[in-house]
Amino acid sequence: RYSSNFTDELITIDDYIKKLQPGQDKIYYLLATTKEQAELSPYMEPFRGTQIPILYINIHIDEMIFRSMNKYKDLSFVNIETNYDEIAKDIKAQEHDVEHGVPQDDITPLCLWIKNELQPVVAKVSVSKRLKDSPAIVVSQMSTGMRQVMQMVEKNQQMDQAKNLTFEINPNHELIVKLNSVRKQNQKLASTIARQLLDNTLVTTGLLFDSKSFLTRINKLMGIALDSELQNRSGSSVNAHREEVVETQFKQESPNQQTQQSQQEPEIVFDSEGNPKVK
Repeated sequence: RYSSNFTDELITIDDYIKKLQPGQDKIYYLLATTKEQAELSPYMEPFRGTQIPILYINIHIDEMIFRSMNKYKDLSFVNIETNYDEIAKDIKAQEHDVEHGVPQDDITPLCLWIKNELQPVVAKVSVSKRLKDSPAIVVSQMSTGMRQVMQMVEKNQQMDQAKNLTFEINPNHELIVKLNSVRKQNQKLASTIARQLLDNTLVTTGLLFDSKSFLTRINKLMGIALDSELQNRSGSSVNAHREEVVETQFKQESPNQQTQQSQQEPEIVFDSEGNPKVK
């Protein structure tokens, strides 16, 4: 029995078949440790808000059985991590928002740049037609479950499993839009972010083998973010804003309140470094 996206009860494959939508000729499934993890998977995004049933399996042997069976009652087993073409018939393709997303003229240059930065792990970069909320995913002929099995069986071939992947990007996602802009101004930073984005997707699929580089890059990006924040706070505009806020709050009080406070409390101002001082 299996979990699914349409009931909290465990179901059989025959129960799943009863939920098939008109014209659906495939049994869609996803391998995940828990139902909660499955429902948060980016691969579920094109199916959210639809009536398409999805089986959630949580042990690798189930996928191996599905693959060996290939079909059940003339219905093909399809892992939703697969190529988009395998699921396109039953879902609505996401449209590129040319107004708020990556400019159309930048799509090809961006894809080529990302591919160049992420080789040899990534062999192809394409615009995703399935993603709604996530910035990117990786796709390959071998599913997450099968890759994990191969990892356990052939540990010396781990790196080969993390090569020649297809990297699907969501051109409407804020992160991809900003990455496209930053690559034109600071390619070194943009490259670091692109590699981190790839690693994030590899974590989702269980393909991240180089955790040291992953953590080192996260620390580097956090350092960049903190440096930027400190530089912004040290600007004169921040100090001017602080003084203005104090002055505005004081002026908004009634004359009686100002008189009473001036007699009872000393006036506090901020110096150029934002430190409070008694005037």
